[in-house]
Amino acid sequence: MKNPASLLRSYFSTKTTTTLLLLSLATLTACGGGDDDEQDSSGTTSPVITLVGSAAMAHSYGDAYTELGAMAKDNVDGSVDVVIGGDTVDVNTFGTYTITYDATDATGNKATTVMRTVTIAKPFITTWKTDTIWRADDAEITITFRDPNYGNASAKPIKYNYIIDWGDDSDPTQNSTVAELQAHTHTHTYSSSGTYTVKIIGAFPQIYFNESNESSDNKKLLTIEQWGDNPW
Repeated sequence: MKNPASLLRSYFSTKTTTTLLLLSLATLTACGGGDDDEQDSSGTTSPVITLVGSAAMAHSYGDAYTELGAMAKDNVDGSVDVVIGGDTVDVNTFGTYTITYDATDATGNKATTVMRTVTIAKPFITTWKTDTIWRADDAEITITFRDPNYGNASAKPIKYNYIIDWGDDSDPTQNSTVAELQAHTHTHTYSSSGTYTVKIIGAFPQIYFNESNESSDNKKLLTIEQWGDNPW
């Protein structure tokens, strides 16, 4: 039989350890320790705004403009209202308009402002058939813009500033560079071969095809519907 004093020491030692464990757990719970979700719900994080559609849009003069808007998400409040501001797009006035998007959560945290530019212009409109000639690339077209003075180092270069709408609901291609004597080539791949209307808005010197090259896409260009307001 164990000594009574030894039994008492063992009892109190176990009780003390249990008490310390309970106190430690209580302290962790009070501080929110061990629960990442509770730490993230402090309400100090700003909402995040995501645009619906592209940040740079090319829009034809005179056509009705539909604002696509944006969405804002907050880690505590969930969906947050987005306030749209900035310029009012006037489809009957040429120019570039900047639309702003802001959001604030219930705690007062403001999201970083997101912007979209909408350029109203009379586009250069063309129709292309991607599979006019049999090649492996029968679902794509390549457009090259080249300064008319390309190769003449003493000539004054032209500034490029244009947007290409490929006619398939994809994001437009935007190119804005300092004036330089060079060529700009853009290849776009469609989800399937077919006939597409391509609109180009802005300043571009000319479309260039190397007709001596069999890989040139000049035969894929069917028609020109509108010359636009680009200075040719």
